[in-house]
Amino acid sequence: MPQYCAHARALAAALEGLPGVEVTPNPPVTPMMHVLLPATAGELASRAAALAAREHVWTFAQPFASDSPHRQRIELTVGDATLQCAPAEVRRWMAELAGLPPDA
Repeated sequence: MPQYCAHARALAAALEGLPGVEVTPNPPVTPMMHVLLPATAGELASRAAALAAREHVWTFAQPFASDSPHRQRIELTVGDATLQCAPAEVRRWMAELAGLPPDA
């Protein structure tokens, strides 16, 4: 479990500075965090499907409601599979889900 928590903190740190993207709690205190993304539910679903088809990565099952229909919340849980994902790679995926350029 300690390696999961450490990786969750590394992922949260990697997401800092992405415009419109927020991690809560930050830093994560468990291997799970919420990521708020600037997108409608439809935009997010479309981007997630494109990412899954291209990268063979399933990022979330369904977004949760947030304070705005233009802002979606997903859960990011660190487990065995997520330990294999580099923080920079997860940042690139979250940038894509947020509709940002890959080098954001």
